[in-house]
Amino acid sequence: LLPNLADCDYFTPVEPSGEKFSEDHPFVITYAGAIGYANQVDHVIDVAAKCLENDLPVQFHIAGEGAQKDQILSRASDMPNVVMYDSGGKENVRKLMDISHAAIISYRNENILSTGCPNKYMDALAAGKLVIINFRGWIKSEIETAECGFSYPADNPGSFHAVIKSFLDSPMMLAHFQQNARILAEERYDVPVFQVNLLRIINGHQPKNSKSSLTSTALG
Repeated sequence: LLPNLADCDYFTPVEPSGEKFSEDHPFVITYAGAIGYANQVDHVIDVAAKCLENDLPVQFHIAGEGAQKDQILSRASDMPNVVMYDSGGKENVRKLMDISHAAIISYRNENILSTGCPNKYMDALAAGKLVIINFRGWIKSEIETAECGFSYPADNPGSFHAVIKSFLDSPMMLAHFQQNARILAEERYDVPVFQVNLLRIINGHQPKNSKSSLTSTALG
């Protein structure tokens, strides 16, 4: 099977400023995607509340639409470290990624939801962001192996607080994970890689003696 693509031309990493994180220069985590039942963005609000409780300089940007948005807006209304946006499409996602240090992906705790390949994961990799998830599955294995992100149990926001603090305290570790995210995007999910894998699949399904007229140039 072919995964979604990471658009490494549209999204580009932003050079870290090296400035220490503070109330005036917060660590920004973005959720950009559907705000529906399956996503349970309540989990993002839970970790935002834990960061607020522990006086961590972390700000959460949430952009999207869905059936649960009013509920999320209500919970976030008195939280100074949560900023809500309308969806705004891909251009808005790029603008948010440009001002973010990490991207968070949330799903309800159901096994089937951990098997997908969400666009927001590919966007985060292409933009060179630390990837944060609250579910198991192949993405968890991949980001841990590539050292470009971490997972935390959705029902334990305190564990999120402990891990994110290590990135707040170590700009070098954060930069390492961010660089690895972009490398993963380029080496596994960028368009040229997709073209090569598509050709392999097509050629692999042809009779032994047949020749394909399809070339990487034709795929453009």
